Amino acid sequence: MDWTLMRLDGYYDREWSGREGQWHERFDSIMEMLTPRSKVLDMGCGDGVLCSLLSDELGCTVHGADFSRVALERVKERGFPAVRVDIEKPLPFADDSFDHVVCSEVLEHIFDPRAALKEMARVASRSVVVTVPNVGFILDRLRLLIKGRFPITDPGHIRFWTRTDFIEMVDELGLKVRRVQGSHFRPRFVRRPASLFATVLCYEVSKRGVGR
Repeated sequence: MDWTLMRLDGYYDREWSGREGQWHERFDSIMEMLTPRSKVLDMGCGDGVLCSLLSDELGCTVHGADFSRVALERVKERGFPAVRVDIEKPLPFADDSFDHVVCSEVLEHIFDPRAALKEMARVASRSVVVTVPNVGFILDRLRLLIKGRFPITDPGHIRFWTRTDFIEMVDELGLKVRRVQGSHFRPRFVRRPASLFATVLCYEVSKRGVGR
């Protein structure tokens, strides 16, 4: 029996039992990187708020995947097909099963994000759209410089990337970052460069040689 998985199972079920889905600013960046009316897998779909948005706004055919049984029950109540997966293991889909895979605020929570990203790229014929917190955010840099405090904002985060770190990881996997956009800017009126003023970065990742 895998006790680690049992503990994670309980943790994420408790998380979704007490959480209400809501719109996030990063969803706008995600939608800009997707093709309308495409087939999309929402990896780490939670209760399906993003699934509904992609279906309603872009006309996408959306499938959900999550580790939490509670989250899956809620996304199915929204009318979307969904399967339970462990993102760090091979996905139960054939190569190029989807046009796009979306993975929003998930990779920073797992032990092997490289394997997960490579597997998501395998099942996506066009791109994988990933959002992760940006530890290169200027206030985090200043906090580290002045106070000597590392920018941990969520105890569930165990992996951390600046823009340069993430692009380097993607390159080492033989994949390509086609586009990077910032989200959740602080202060909100400053938009450039995103690597300094965005607290979240959104990456469009594809297999080499694949167009949008």
